[in-house]
Amino acid sequence: MFRIILTIFFVILLIDTARSSSKGTEFLPKAFEAEFTQIIKYKFGSKIKEKKSDITFKYLYKGNFLMESETSGQKQVYVCNPKEFWLYSPAIIPGEKGIAQKGSTDRHCYSKLFDSLRLGLKDNKKYTVKKKTDTEFILAFAPAEVARLNVKELTINFKDKNTKFDNITSFLIHWVDQKEPLKLEKKSLTYKDSFPKETFDFQVPKNTDVQNLE
Repeated sequence: MFRIILTIFFVILLIDTARSSSKGTEFLPKAFEAEFTQIIKYKFGSKIKEKKSDITFKYLYKGNFLMESETSGQKQVYVCNPKEFWLYSPAIIPGEKGIAQKGSTDRHCYSKLFDSLRLGLKDNKKYTVKKKTDTEFILAFAPAEVARLNVKELTINFKDKNTKFDNITSFLIHWVDQKEPLKLEKKSLTYKDSFPKETFDFQVPKNTDVQNLE
């Protein structure tokens, strides 16, 4: 569940100072705060339907990520830093316990997907870049990165020919084990100089069960 939600972004889906392939200008910010609409396609009988939810996240290079989402009344907080990863789901019914899952950053933190994009829209050891149209680029990850990220491709769509990061309209994250890609449509994005250190340090709330992820 946390992998599908994340994403991240797709987040997506984003990072340090990188360079575009054509102009050499900054592509990705070192830190940013964003709102996206997450769209997950799923099969219902013989039909393909969509489930939409709003997510907000904060990113700071390298390896710091905080995401908050709510789907069908269930809130989730996804946070990681270079040392650890947490996925927290507060109790839906008053009096019950929330659940906090703790894991290794190397295995569970998908900020590493964003970290890998610091090389921008140009071929490199991590991925190759295909310009499908003037506004659509496909990043195909190398085998080692596919194994590390569990992502085959990342599609980035821009509003027009301007390929600066703040002109992005959406991301498509093509997971290895998912037939349909996860789509993130941008609602807002704000560049930041940084975030307070405690932003990415999760504190376990009271009345919460802690579970360790392998």
